Amino acid sequence: MTWRNWSGPTAFDADTSRTFGLVVGVEVALAAIGAAVLARRRSSELIPAWVALVAVPLARSSPVAVSAVTGLGAGTVLLAAALWSLASALLWP
Repeated sequence: MTWRNWSGPTAFDADTSRTFGLVVGVEVALAAIGAAVLARRRSSELIPAWVALVAVPLARSSPVAVSAVTGLGAGTVLLAAALWSLASALLWP
C-alpha cells in the first residue's frame, strides 16, 4: 500500500514528529543500556529478550530456549500489528 500512497500526506506533523523522535530515542537508549548491563553480567543470551521487551524473568523461568520465548513474544506482537493494519486498510480506506 505504501507505494500507491507515496506522495500522499503523512500522519506526522511538527508536534508528532518530535514526540515520535523522543520515544524512539528513549527506546533505543533503554535497549542499549539494558544490553550493556546484561553483557557485563555475562548474560548476553538474554539481550534479545530485553530488546524485544519480553520479560527476562519469563525467559529465565521457561524450560525452552530464550530465543523461543523472545521469538514467540515478538512474533505475536508483529502478527497482531499486521492483522490490525490489514483490517484498518480494508475497513477504513
